[in-house]
Amino acid sequence: MRTERNRWMVAAVAAMAAWIMAGTAYARGMHADRVIDLNGTTNTRDIGGYPTADEREVRAGQIIRSENLSRLTADDFRKLEDIGVKTVIDLRSHDEHEEH
Repeated sequence: MRTERNRWMVAAVAAMAAWIMAGTAYARGMHADRVIDLNGTTNTRDIGGYPTADEREVRAGQIIRSENLSRLTADDFRKLEDIGVKTVIDLRSHDEHEEH
């Protein structure tokens, strides 16, 4: 019983360490100039500048990512139109889409 609990503790500490390191790496890769401030949603940013697997870089102004767009305000829509957003690709499941 004690050995099983120790394994869980080690796994929990390892998971927490991985989460902290990933968060630090993510924060270092996040540039303030990529963030798009919208009132109705969070975590909206231009993914331009991120490295690709073949050591190139995603072109700025081509792909913007965000979380739930169902809460966007009229000002948010204008801001997205002003920066040139033309296509929205919704990656939510059918149930998520119906719920929001």
